[in-house]
Amino acid sequence: LDVDQYQPDTLMFSGKSVLWDTSHGIYLTYSPSGNHSSLVVTLRDNGYWIYEYSAGILHLDLENYDIIVISVGSAWDSVYSTAEVLALQRYVTNGGGLLLLGDNTNCPNDNVNPVSQAFGTTVGVTHVYPNDTHVTEFSNHVIFSGISDLFMRSAGEITGTLYASEQAWADIGDAVVTIFEFESGRVVTLGDIAMLANSYIGVYDNRDFAVNIFDWLSGS
Repeated sequence: LDVDQYQPDTLMFSGKSVLWDTSHGIYLTYSPSGNHSSLVVTLRDNGYWIYEYSAGILHLDLENYDIIVISVGSAWDSVYSTAEVLALQRYVTNGGGLLLLGDNTNCPNDNVNPVSQAFGTTVGVTHVYPNDTHVTEFSNHVIFSGISDLFMRSAGEITGTLYASEQAWADIGDAVVTIFEFESGRVVTLGDIAMLANSYIGVYDNRDFAVNIFDWLSGS
């Protein structure tokens, strides 16, 4: 659903509202209406409405949204500005949920690193091998409830600081999931945009993991 068609303070549907920012350039079809359409259907089945917005987050009242998604797949052409980073920091500080998606070193991760690093994580540190990666080493965090095997395709290693803790690791020990918490504000960072895309969301436990993430970010 394209939020450009609606007043952001009068969103049409009940349930949880998710804003997916596409204002920095979409790679191929890596957007909710394209390569993440299966994720959109899954989330709608679980009470979430996804709003795709291309005019930039500074034009919206972010407090109207339960979760914001920032992905290198929809930030392919330009970097997030200082003003945008500050707006996202305020949003999380006020209790918002933020999902950040980085990827391997062939992707322009520096476009989203200003955002991820504001919450203690650097994305795109190295290329995780093999390209078809099974992730089976997790912390005991609630987002991994019922999860035993995740699939990532050409993922990128991410690193967390004391402020953002590493929560899942590929076979060679590279971190691929981090979590940041500030009071009721929550951030999850993943090292792969493909694992939630149409080709791979149905592989192993990826779909259940996606629902777990959104549930935790929204405070459900």
